Amino acid sequence: IRAAGSLYQGTVIFKDLTVYFSWQEWGLLDEAQMCLYHNVMLENLALMTSLVILMNPTLLTFSQAR
Repeated sequence: IRAAGSLYQGTVIFKDLTVYFSWQEWGLLDEAQMCLYHNVMLENLALMTSLVILMNPTLLTFSQAR
């Protein structure tokens, strides 16, 4: 991740990629916006999960053994 011309190395968690809406804000979204939000959050989850598995392949081995 690049921030202000320097390389930032740190932990990124799903919460860092999440956009939160209040119930009032959520109520202002139309159906297409809600669907877009849902799709983006699913894509973020899939990407974060693949990174976790890439960084720690033993998790994949463990889950396959079940």
